[in-house]
Amino acid sequence: MIKDVSIEITQKCVNHCIHCSSCSTEECTMMLQLDTLRRVIQGLHRLKVERVCLSGGEPFLHPDIVEIVKQISDSNIIVDIYSCGIVKDAGEAKPLSLALLSEMKKVGLRSLLFNLQSANENTYDLITQSKGHFPLLRESISNAIKCGIRTEIHFVPMRQNVEDALDVIRFAEQMGIEQVNFLKLVPHGRALENAPSIMIDDIDLSNLCSRLVDLKAEGKAIRLGLPLSIGGNTPPCHAVKEKLYIKFDGSVFGCEAFKYIKFFDEHGNFILPDNILEKDIEDIYTNSEYLRQSVMLVESYENCKVDCENCPVQKYLKSGRIGNELQN
Repeated sequence: MIKDVSIEITQKCVNHCIHCSSCSTEECTMMLQLDTLRRVIQGLHRLKVERVCLSGGEPFLHPDIVEIVKQISDSNIIVDIYSCGIVKDAGEAKPLSLALLSEMKKVGLRSLLFNLQSANENTYDLITQSKGHFPLLRESISNAIKCGIRTEIHFVPMRQNVEDALDVIRFAEQMGIEQVNFLKLVPHGRALENAPSIMIDDIDLSNLCSRLVDLKAEGKAIRLGLPLSIGGNTPPCHAVKEKLYIKFDGSVFGCEAFKYIKFFDEHGNFILPDNILEKDIEDIYTNSEYLRQSVMLVESYENCKVDCENCPVQKYLKSGRIGNELQN
């Protein structure tokens, strides 16, 4: 049974992060319209989905963000948002205001998961390719906490910030943030373009993971995503079986790691992902050949051994078999 769905409701973002899998920029215009999302939410309710996480791009740049959250919450589905914490108002970068976040809390938002790749402003600016946004993010976090919204941080270790991981944990504790989530870099989108300069080697990553496991054992509020899990306690992959990911163009995947994966039929033809603009989400979940191929990939790679990898898609990528099957 599907439990968790992530939806990229817009590609637009004020940041230009060097690792962004969606290649988001301020100039991007693609977004999912409210009518489409309303129909999808109704389908997710019928599928008894437990949680929806809105992402992007920057979800707060979607003109209907309050109504979208209300629609999800009114369907008895938990709703969280993944955000950079920065919006634009009359061309000027702004934090998420107390008024906006108070309204979001009122319509049912449970938590905000902020993109914070360093507690050092210079490193933050380098990774986000922005200037002056770090204080705005701090203010957004503070405003969310004041409004009683659960707050978390997402951190992706890269060459530029791997030494900042412990400082980010301290930053979270000082701000009153409830959890720091450590996620592994997936070489998709802009991260693929910048891979030679941003990906850290397996030894450094393994050392970081070991340190994080120790800190978690000491009581630190840390979560390691599946690809970073170590110590023989790797959780199973839930892609497709319990999780779906909907891209800003409407394409449906088993999780975000599949966004640029191509499959082929026995004749060498592309098997394209199904799209919510063309089909109901229930039909896609039940009948999608792309999702069926995704399950087969997970089952093929879930138990195989690939150095420093737990995620089946990461194993697939690292095995070299992906070749030219990454979409440009």
